[in-house]
Amino acid sequence: MGSPESEDGHRAWEQQREVTFVNDFYLGKMPVTQDQFEAVTGTNPTVHEKIGDAPVDSADWDQANEYCQKLTKLDREAGVLPDDWEYRLPTEAEWEYACRAGSSEPRHGEPQDVAWYQDNADGKPHAVGQKAPNAWGFHDMLGNVWEWCDVEAQ
Repeated sequence: MGSPESEDGHRAWEQQREVTFVNDFYLGKMPVTQDQFEAVTGTNPTVHEKIGDAPVDSADWDQANEYCQKLTKLDREAGVLPDDWEYRLPTEAEWEYACRAGSSEPRHGEPQDVAWYQDNADGKPHAVGQKAPNAWGFHDMLGNVWEWCDVEAQ
């Protein structure tokens, strides 16, 4: 976890260290969309143009956790999620592991091919899944919007 000092964009707090996961985890292949968030919570905190298949762009950490808790409850009641499972935000280590997809590289392709960012996004989020996925099939791990991680589960 972390990045080498030689990596483009390296920050002082990104010191490399070994991390061991004690449990398996699953991660959605794309960020939660505005439509998904609204269907579960009844609200859409997006401050940009409301685009249903774009990621939620302005949920705070508490709203993101509330989404996970409500989705857990809904899916347990529907018999889709076992009682001993839950939806939650990934830890920072889990997110980075999934983002790098087994690589030590900072990204899985050229920025314009794998991410929406300042030079190509026109200042707004875009529909999820439009850019190339990483080696494990995860879309939008870089760019588009910031992701929340679970700081309590580190």
